[in-house]
Amino acid sequence: MVQKSLVNEIYKKNLFLSKGCKENVELCFKKACSLIKKKTKQNPILQIKKGINIIKTYFETKSIKMKNNVTRIPVEITKKRQQLLATSFFLKAIKEKNKSFLHNKLSNEILNILTLSSTSLRICENFQKNVEINKIFIQYRF
Repeated sequence: MVQKSLVNEIYKKNLFLSKGCKENVELCFKKACSLIKKKTKQNPILQIKKGINIIKTYFETKSIKMKNNVTRIPVEITKKRQQLLATSFFLKAIKEKNKSFLHNKLSNEILNILTLSSTSLRICENFQKNVEINKIFIQYRF
């Protein structure tokens, strides 16, 4: 039941669907869940949620033009935006991998996130470094 709700949430946000094909995405997601269950012997949906929570960011930079200069100001983001950014980091990391099947990429990336050695964590850290660098402009927040 939880797996169905997570798949429905993915459909609503169209995170994995670029050209439709819901059936293919659902089959791939189920295969990835079965691989995670074999390797960890725990509920795969909970593992996926833990992985996404690890990647979430809480701040993002917005560009504002002031005195003919574009400054990037850190701003807090909503929960939906946090989840969207986390899944976009996740998908960027999956696209960088060269393995042949998507379900293998999904399961390996989630397991790597849980062991804190994935490329999506590296992408997230680079994003957070960008926010930290622009922390000095926080007084220009509107």
